[in-house]
Amino acid sequence: MKENNGFQGIGMSPRPRWMHQDIIGLAYYQIYGELSRQGYIVRVDSSITDNWNDIAPDIVVFDQENYPLMIMEVTRHREVRKNLNKCTAVLERFPEAECFVYDYEKQELLMYDFETCAWISSFQYELFSQYLEKPMLDYFV
Repeated sequence: MKENNGFQGIGMSPRPRWMHQDIIGLAYYQIYGELSRQGYIVRVDSSITDNWNDIAPDIVVFDQENYPLMIMEVTRHREVRKNLNKCTAVLERFPEAECFVYDYEKQELLMYDFETCAWISSFQYELFSQYLEKPMLDYFV
């Protein structure tokens, strides 16, 4: 009989590594005050809609009507492609949302650029959100 350690969750096995969780915590801590003062809602590991089985990015910024404005994923390098695909699926449903994927192993931030319809890298550009004051990479390191 397989041992049950008490953890249950949809799509949450294996659990994120500590580094992953630490970076999410740091980013959340840094953006929460700035965005909440503007009236935005910041949630960690929250479904993108009120369907609790929907996609749940690492960090989501919502407006007051719970429309997702910004999606942030934190990942290891080998899972970057999977997270880019996850964000692309979100963008198909919420085309005005900003999407960022942070590869903590390479310390590279990727952002979907609507002008070129491509992902651009913090290795080539300083990436910004229209909702935050500092360059986006500053919120992850």
